Amino acid sequence: MKIGTEGTYAPFTYHNSQDQLTGFDVELAQQVAKQLGVKASFVETPWDGMFAGLNDKRFDMIANEVGITSDRKKSFLFSTPYIRSASVIIVRANDNKIHSFKDLQGVSVAQSLTSNYSAEAAQDGAKITAVQGFNEAIQLVKSGRVEATVNDKLSFRLSAS
Repeated sequence: MKIGTEGTYAPFTYHNSQDQLTGFDVELAQQVAKQLGVKASFVETPWDGMFAGLNDKRFDMIANEVGITSDRKKSFLFSTPYIRSASVIIVRANDNKIHSFKDLQGVSVAQSLTSNYSAEAAQDGAKITAVQGFNEAIQLVKSGRVEATVNDKLSFRLSAS
């Protein structure tokens, strides 16, 4: 079974210090494949190409902390949700003007364009700068090229530790 994943989104899918693909979703997908009696084969893909890859049959499923939306449900089948997290706004430590999602009005944020977090930031009036994934978004915030990014609380906590 071919499984689409980013490989850059810890703790869900990332490379460990031995450069091996690992993470919660990777291990879960390996167990699904095992239960089905097939071998898991991972295809690393940027987030914004993930659903296109599934549509084009480059892989059979996605394992990458995919948020379930009504639009996605029209085209794809989803498992029962198996994780619960929340979105957070990530800013530089010295930023004193962004405290809530309401404060994103007119603010430059780095987002993967097809992510739930991008839609959430845009809904709050943010100006979106497209990135390939979480790591690039964090680098743009750190360098001051954007003011913030909206992303998963668990990913942020892991990256901050």
